[in-house]
Amino acid sequence: MTRSFARNAITDPELAADIRAAISGKPRLRAAKPKRAESVKALVSQFHKFDPQTNRHTVQLPIVFRTAEYNAGRTPKFLKEKWVKEKREMVWLTFCSYFPLMRRDAAERERVYAMEFVRYGVGKLDHKDNLRAAFKPVLDAVASFLVWGEDAPAHIRSIGSADDKLDKRGVKWEYRQMQCPANPRAYGIQIILHCAPRTTE
Repeated sequence: MTRSFARNAITDPELAADIRAAISGKPRLRAAKPKRAESVKALVSQFHKFDPQTNRHTVQLPIVFRTAEYNAGRTPKFLKEKWVKEKREMVWLTFCSYFPLMRRDAAERERVYAMEFVRYGVGKLDHKDNLRAAFKPVLDAVASFLVWGEDAPAHIRSIGSADDKLDKRGVKWEYRQMQCPANPRAYGIQIILHCAPRTTE
């Protein structure tokens, strides 16, 4: 049975439906909404594309990083934890849906040798601290998917160590932020996976 990244079994019927849909290859994902709707004018569209010439996968998601999340003392801890959980599950569900072969095959996941995390938005977060902190749940979700595949929820207590396992494997990643080329006022993220070519025998 597929479990969520929540500490207990799934009790939210909407989340359970999301997971079943993602595993079946038909995602029904919802955008992570900002606290104040008027603070965001537009969200990027969701898509996955693959460039066969460079072996590069690009996943775009309408996830918004709130500046308030990283202002100590201004946001309740339970609310920060809720936002982190939402991002982590949305990213993991998306990867389960978009990468069915990688989800089941460890050899396919090990082809990934580098990752890029790009934030789209009008303003900028502090690159050294806040941008990395903003992408932490996203990194955790992607890293756990690349390490454990669809079995990642069974390793919930070790999810924070998945990026360490990728680091030991030699996988590199970097963070960037910029305005969205299609709409400079749109918010969202891109996750780019660089894969080594498949070996032929």
